[in-house]
Amino acid sequence: MRDIMQTMQFTEEEIAFFLNIEANLTDAARARIDFLFERYLRLKIDDNFAEGEWRTNVKVGEVLGYLAEGMGIHPYTMHMLFLIKCAKWLPGEYERRGLDVSNAINMIQDLRYKLRECEKMECFMGTSTYNWFHRHFLVTRFALGRFQYDPGIWEYENDYVFGNYRITKGDKIVRFHIPSSGPMTREMRLDSYRRCWEFFKPESGIMNIVCGSWLLYGGNRHVYPEGSNLMDFMDDFDLIESHEDKNSVFSNAWRVFYKNYDGGDTSHLPQETTLQKNYVKWLAAGNKVGGGTGIILFDGEKIINNKRDN
Repeated sequence: MRDIMQTMQFTEEEIAFFLNIEANLTDAARARIDFLFERYLRLKIDDNFAEGEWRTNVKVGEVLGYLAEGMGIHPYTMHMLFLIKCAKWLPGEYERRGLDVSNAINMIQDLRYKLRECEKMECFMGTSTYNWFHRHFLVTRFALGRFQYDPGIWEYENDYVFGNYRITKGDKIVRFHIPSSGPMTREMRLDSYRRCWEFFKPESGIMNIVCGSWLLYGGNRHVYPEGSNLMDFMDDFDLIESHEDKNSVFSNAWRVFYKNYDGGDTSHLPQETTLQKNYVKWLAAGNKVGGGTGIILFDGEKIINNKRDN
C-alpha cells in the first residue's frame, strides 16, 4: 500500500495513518474487504448497468461503514482505505486491457484531491465522496489530462443544433467531469479536449462533450473574477441550460468554502480567496446560485461552437 500512496502523492503522515489502520484489521475484516473488493470490481455492464452499479456501490459502502464502526473509526476513513486498495489494482488492469497506464496514474490522483477535501472539511482523513469513485475502478471513466470523461448518450428530448450539425436523443456524447486539482488554464483545457478526442475517436470527427456543473450556472458571470480561468472556462461552452438551487441553498458551497451553506447568514463563511469573497458578497445580497449544462463540439484541434472562438 505504501507504494501506491506514494504514487498518489500522499504525505508521510497520511501514509502512516492508513498503514496503521490497515495493520489493525482483523482477519475477519480483511476477508470481508477482499470479498467486497471482488464484488465492487466485477459488476456486469449490461442494460441494467446504471441501476446495478448504484445498488452495488451503495451496498459495499454500507458494509464498509459497519466494519468501520466495529473498529471505532469513521466510515469515511474506511471508505478511503478501501479505495486505496482499488487504486493499487487499477494500473495493472489498465495494462491488462492495453490502455495507457499513465492515465490510470492520473485517475487515482483523484483520491488525493478528495482526501484533502475531507481533511479541510471534517478535520480527519478519509473521503466523504465514496460514491463518486465506482466508475474510476470499473474503467468506464477516464482521466485524460486535466479533466475526466465517460461515454454516454444524449438524453434530452430536444435536439442540439449548430449549423448543419445535429445531436438527437440517443446519439453518443462524452460526459465531462472536473477534478478539484487546482488551476485549469486554457492550455490545460485544450490539451485535455485533444486527449479526449484521441481516446474516443468519434466517427463523425466531432466530439460531443457535455458538462453539467455548478461552475456553469449563468449567474456565476457576476461572481467569477474578470479575466479568470473560471470565466474563460465558461466561455469554452455553448450553455444550453441554467437552473437555480432551491430554497436559497448553495448545495456546492463546500467546494468553495469547505463548509456547507443552507442560506441566510454568511458570517461563518471564510473569505480567504477572491472567489470566496465574491461568493459571500453575492450570497449576502440575496442572489441565487445553481448549476448549468453546456456542450463543446471539438474537432480534434479546436472548439467549433462557442462564441469566444467563432
